[in-house]
Amino acid sequence: MIKLPQLPEGREMRLVGTAPTIEYRAADGGAQEPEAFVGQAIVCGVRSNVLGGPGFRFVEIIDPHALDEADYSNVEGVFNHNSDVLLGHTRSGTLVLTRTQDGGLSYRIPYDPLDPDHVRVMRKITRGDVVGSSFMFTCASGGSEWDNEQTPDGGDLYVRTVSKIATVYDVCPVTSPAYSDATAAKRSHDAFQQEHEADARMKGMGKGKKKAKRALTDAEKAERKLLEDMIPHHEMAVEMATTALEKVENEDIRTFCQAIIDNQGAEIEKMKEWLAALDGERAAPTPHDDMLARELELAAY
Repeated sequence: MIKLPQLPEGREMRLVGTAPTIEYRAADGGAQEPEAFVGQAIVCGVRSNVLGGPGFRFVEIIDPHALDEADYSNVEGVFNHNSDVLLGHTRSGTLVLTRTQDGGLSYRIPYDPLDPDHVRVMRKITRGDVVGSSFMFTCASGGSEWDNEQTPDGGDLYVRTVSKIATVYDVCPVTSPAYSDATAAKRSHDAFQQEHEADARMKGMGKGKKKAKRALTDAEKAERKLLEDMIPHHEMAVEMATTALEKVENEDIRTFCQAIIDNQGAEIEKMKEWLAALDGERAAPTPHDDMLARELELAAY
């Protein structure tokens, strides 16, 4: 069983369920050698899976501008949030963080074949033992807002929008989906609720609980799940193609990479539009969306 680290006050951990990949380079004799660990640490504009537990369940959306003023200059690249398994660090250049198209954060850790930890982690990634990437952060004061929706069974599902991250402390490949601590989020929710209840009383507007948004239909849930899974998949493809363009010389491959960037970049934006529409009026696809719609339909099977 994975032993979760004890988090300092205010720190939170979140999981991105897209496993990191190994970037390879050509070696002598046509062989390939590992060059780097590449992963997506933070995805913006997409609902998380349900977090928390009985009595406090919530989903989370990280705003595309949440990292605009964040400090991610002193970040560790570790394994399973264990600082004893240090893979890289931003201050030494052995961990490189890059803002992604959606406003999130990707990481790249150059592979060191002389580092036993690198060798062990590479084997775990290639075997499929690694389920995703995680990051540790603190939310800035006043940097999140809460809403609530009603579930089909009449319960409450809270929706947290993180609009401002203060500090990112680490990014890492992880072997368990358990890395999503809700303690700090619960405190954030309680403080937000108390503050807004106090404001309502002062303004004479305390007229009961805000009406919950309607629950998603089964079809809308399926659509949301598909889009939320496809967006990070496309973003990873765009990132890999962008990295490849910096190195490859074969014109056919360069054309292929550019097509990925252009086409899947546009598809990411369209999927985000559809995802946002699920929180308001449904936006029907236009005839110009036929190609992406066929891809989504095939991916659903």
